[in-house]
Amino acid sequence: MKTDTQVKSDVLAALQWEPTVDAEMVQVDVMHGIVRLSGPVSSYVEKWDAGRATQRVCGVRGLHSDIIVELPESSRRNDAEIASAVVDVLQWMHYLPKNCIKVEVDRGWISLSGALEWEFQRQAVRGTVRFLIGVKGVHDQLTIISASGAVAAARHRDARANSGWQHSATLEPKNSAVSLQDTAVKPSETGAETEAEIDVYPFFIESDRRRSADLFAAYE
Repeated sequence: MKTDTQVKSDVLAALQWEPTVDAEMVQVDVMHGIVRLSGPVSSYVEKWDAGRATQRVCGVRGLHSDIIVELPESSRRNDAEIASAVVDVLQWMHYLPKNCIKVEVDRGWISLSGALEWEFQRQAVRGTVRFLIGVKGVHDQLTIISASGAVAAARHRDARANSGWQHSATLEPKNSAVSLQDTAVKPSETGAETEAEIDVYPFFIESDRRRSADLFAAYE
């Protein structure tokens, strides 16, 4: 097992080899394998890369980052400009459902909230917005839900607003196609139930993700 002194030496070396990090500005402290980084950097990307380089070092048991992002004058943007840039870049990401992410910016810190179907979408969003000019940090509040969970939740919300009709949706996968079957049930005053199959919606997951995303959005 490495001593704290050895871990600190290795972290400093890793930071020296990271081309996006000014290692001279980053202070490293280690206690029981927990690394604390502090000092000023000129961008959020530099702070992120310093943390990633540290976590790759063998012997690091945990990381606490107190690095402060001090943007140069040329990189400063107001919150409205940053929010507009985030919205624009998200619209260019074709594999994201439309209007699925809520963006808030407070003093350069971006807060992302909403629901996505895949972890790669979440990673792509985080990896993209951190490179934008003016960003000081990113709060990731995005959640991952399955396709069936998204539809069921949407139908549940819709059912409560539809005069007693209770909807149920089922997904039936077959190869790359998926069928969404929607059934509505309404109890009568006599206790009997009226059931009606609303529709069956075929769509494709792999070959046409935009279509499936639009379908889910229509149920919200």
